[in-house]
Amino acid sequence: MKPIAALASLILLAQIMSINAVYTKLDATFGKQCPAGSGMTKIVSYYSSGYKDRTWAFYCRKDSKVTSICHWSSWLNWYESELLYQCPSGVLTGVYSTHNNYYQDRRFRFRCCQTKKVCQYNCRWTSYVNTFKGRKNYMVPYGYFITGAKSHHNDRHEDRVWRFLICRFQ
Repeated sequence: MKPIAALASLILLAQIMSINAVYTKLDATFGKQCPAGSGMTKIVSYYSSGYKDRTWAFYCRKDSKVTSICHWSSWLNWYESELLYQCPSGVLTGVYSTHNNYYQDRRFRFRCCQTKKVCQYNCRWTSYVNTFKGRKNYMVPYGYFITGAKSHHNDRHEDRVWRFLICRFQ
């Protein structure tokens, strides 16, 4: 096997071995967090026109850089308001959210865990990873972690679009 093919196979195997998730229920409060020593590597979401809500699945991957020193944020947004958050130190490892049928929107809290390596580099915001009412299927590039999120709500679509801040650590 050629070195590039071997490397690609190892990366694929690492992604397959990530911890799989279960989809959340529509119109329901949920709390999901990665197991100790893991960071979120993939976020999948589908919009339901009937519920005017999304169902979510979060995937995690173990990484020796992620510690068990973690904290939950307070509420980061009000319904129909922008959300902008960056982990104070570390990576995104959990999401807690509640849905309100009057606003047809969600509020969010995030869990962050510190990393053993404290120097972030090559940080960048992704482009929007979904369209209004569109599927969201975002996988973090290999070697990166999600360290922040930005989202805004649109009343006409009763949905949110999302961007993520991703960084490497050394």
